[in-house]
Amino acid sequence: MKRCFSWLNKEYDFESLPMFPLHELKSTPSEDDWNKLPSITSFRSRQSDDRAPAADFTVKTALADGKLLFRVYCDTHSNINIPMKEKYLSWNFDNSFELFAGTYGRFHHFLVNADGATVYYFNRQITAIPSGIELHGKKTPGKWDLTLAMPADLLLVNGETAFKMVCTDMESILGAQYYDSLNNSSCGFGLLSINCNEADPLFDVKSLVDADWNFFRKMAQSAYKHSSLPIPELANSAEIQRALHEVRANLIPLGADIPEIDFNMPNGEIRPIYGVNFGPQIVNQGNHDMNDAYRKLGSISMRTHDAGLIEYGSRIVDTIFVFPLEHADPSDPRNYYFEQTDYYLKNTMDQGSQIYYRLGVSIDHAKVRFTARKPKDFDHYAEVCAGIVRHYNNGWANGHHWNIKYWEVWNEPESVQMWDGTFDEYLDLFVTVYKRLKSEFPDLKVGGFGAVSLSMPLFRQMAAKCAEHNIKPDFISWHHYSSNMDGMSFQPYAARFLADAIGFENAELHLTEWHYVNIGPGTPAGHDDMGGVDSAVFTAGVLTKWQDSPIDLSHYYAAGTGWSWCIWDSYYKPKKVYYALTQCGLLQNQYKHRVYSRHGKQGTYVIGGVDEDKNGFAMFGSFKNTDTEAVVRINGIPENKTVKVAALDEEHTLEEIEYQRDGSLFKMPKKDPSTLYIITF
Repeated sequence: MKRCFSWLNKEYDFESLPMFPLHELKSTPSEDDWNKLPSITSFRSRQSDDRAPAADFTVKTALADGKLLFRVYCDTHSNINIPMKEKYLSWNFDNSFELFAGTYGRFHHFLVNADGATVYYFNRQITAIPSGIELHGKKTPGKWDLTLAMPADLLLVNGETAFKMVCTDMESILGAQYYDSLNNSSCGFGLLSINCNEADPLFDVKSLVDADWNFFRKMAQSAYKHSSLPIPELANSAEIQRALHEVRANLIPLGADIPEIDFNMPNGEIRPIYGVNFGPQIVNQGNHDMNDAYRKLGSISMRTHDAGLIEYGSRIVDTIFVFPLEHADPSDPRNYYFEQTDYYLKNTMDQGSQIYYRLGVSIDHAKVRFTARKPKDFDHYAEVCAGIVRHYNNGWANGHHWNIKYWEVWNEPESVQMWDGTFDEYLDLFVTVYKRLKSEFPDLKVGGFGAVSLSMPLFRQMAAKCAEHNIKPDFISWHHYSSNMDGMSFQPYAARFLADAIGFENAELHLTEWHYVNIGPGTPAGHDDMGGVDSAVFTAGVLTKWQDSPIDLSHYYAAGTGWSWCIWDSYYKPKKVYYALTQCGLLQNQYKHRVYSRHGKQGTYVIGGVDEDKNGFAMFGSFKNTDTEAVVRINGIPENKTVKVAALDEEHTLEEIEYQRDGSLFKMPKKDPSTLYIITF
């Protein structure tokens, strides 16, 4: 799709623009005024799940009467697939106009689609037009003429108008990082700034300092180190911007027309990166023992966060349960209650998972929060944490020698459901706990902060605090929820570049919460879809693509029962995503000698390996496309081996199906947009 800037009957290359001028008018513009203003063509087209553009837009902007005005024209409309539109949220929003507008401290996202829905995102979604926002004009599918007006003071910074319209390009490593989560934070990294004054393509110049330039330069350098391209000089902002676009295509290889796998070509080992949140449920274990079902997941790591919620009525894991009296002496074993947590952790380890211990509390969704509070005395709290580690690793207080390696300090401290202090106060706690634990247990891996998202500003703030105290976390951890497979798959790359840029070059990367989420207004499936076939194929695909990423460890949220976020329903029946995870576990633990594979296009992927006896296993997925046949090329199958194909879709739950074979080409029937195939011999 052509991307250009049109002004005075001339077209300019979109990426070459240093700024897009925002014109301030004395009054609301007339039609003649609008005709004289410059325009952007295809500045933002709605991305469907496979990132296919849906429509072309022309947009003009103006500042008048204290309002920021956007005039949107559209005269094309894609031939949308109706069944897909009925099923998926982002297809419901096809042929839509999106605007990201952000400043330091505020971020706004508006979406208007051709079917009449107006949605305003700010960590929530509503279908009514927000107060103070005006929408005028007419729109029918493919025929738009709209004006969106918002008060300018929504985006005032220090009394000055400093707007930023983020026109995110998925080909930029920054755009890929932030588009998917809608967490552009307050920095609004994108391709284009709209400002009353001269603006840089990536930043508001007024806020730019040398540290910002150095940070983005280091981030780009890290990206190039992970590519096959030579590192450019990166002497100025224009070079940095070009570099960030150039490198992304090199990091993620293009898919083949037909995905392929070759069992004659060894390709190292399957990396053990797949873990989960929650152990097998113990609160109702007398009635429903989940150990066997949990063992089949094949998870190598169990993160303990929110165990206090799923194990309702229990006193486990959270420091407020293990050490309930905050004023008590942390050196006295009598002040701890370990018994139930001991059983919970031991029962989990018996099913094959190591423990990843989150120090802190479970999330608190109550109107009045009684648990999500900062400790009153950080030094005292650090001594409590040391007592917990000592119990589990050094045998203290009738304890154990379990060598629990990873200790995560708190969870999502930037969220009011988790922390009632400032983020800087959390960082003080992190430093205090880190130093205390390292002083007694130098071999522990201590990190955090279980971030809500991969926020550049917050991780930079963390790095600055750590530098003050001459420490570095052993790992950084963050969370991401999405229905965009490409966006989720790219998260570890963005985290690596970020960590390197802030001086955490040796920090491991842990994505400690993630899940398929496709929720919003007009979504028929909503929460019910979070464990269904789409979720299953998405989950297997992400874990497949992460094998070639910089990620060190991940924890799926969550291996529990009852919630929409869980893999078993309230009656302990496995959801479709459970079965996908079991196959990822087989690959990780049994068929771990990896072979060459190459992913396909349009949401298709493949990975495989062999076990010690040379039995083969391949996982082939097709995510959200309308193909009626799934085709994969498989080489290297011994002639004396019998090939079996099982399917996971709406009809099948890993039952064997018929297939056609033409030499190395395997063709399987496909009835649903998303299907996972397991091929064994």
